[in-house]
Amino acid sequence: MRKLKQSELKQYREEMLKAQGGKCAFCGQDCKKPCLDHAHMKPYKDKVRGVICNWCNIAIGKLENARVRTGTSWTDFHFSFPAVSDYVWGDASLEQLEKYRNADWHPSKRKSELIEFKKLNAKEQKERLEQMEHDLGIPLAFAPRNEEQRIKLFKKLNNKT
Repeated sequence: MRKLKQSELKQYREEMLKAQGGKCAFCGQDCKKPCLDHAHMKPYKDKVRGVICNWCNIAIGKLENARVRTGTSWTDFHFSFPAVSDYVWGDASLEQLEKYRNADWHPSKRKSELIEFKKLNAKEQKERLEQMEHDLGIPLAFAPRNEEQRIKLFKKLNNKT
């Protein structure tokens, strides 16, 4: 499992579509305008789900957004739209959990991480940067003094993962 880069999307999508036999992972029809689909909500946020056709991408997005706007529970949503619910969230079987556990991260993962990083206070940001540097085996180049420097360093380190 890895974080995909924007520059890798086209080739990744084409390879995945080929592995799917040229069919949409949701509707099973020929995929004329393929989209690399990814989860938008926890617990699988930013995990690649598969390649789907443009129509399914639009429909699933609208249904997911409607569920959130109306406050519909996942249980009620599942009973109303079982095919979408099963595709989007799976049946919570071990097989489904394993599928997502090993799935690659969509490039939107980096943006999500940056948003979360910006929500941290200065002390938490510094601790996160130190942990990233430790994990990457990179010595601390400098101690960022302001938020702008911390964000710049976070982006640089996050691109190395």
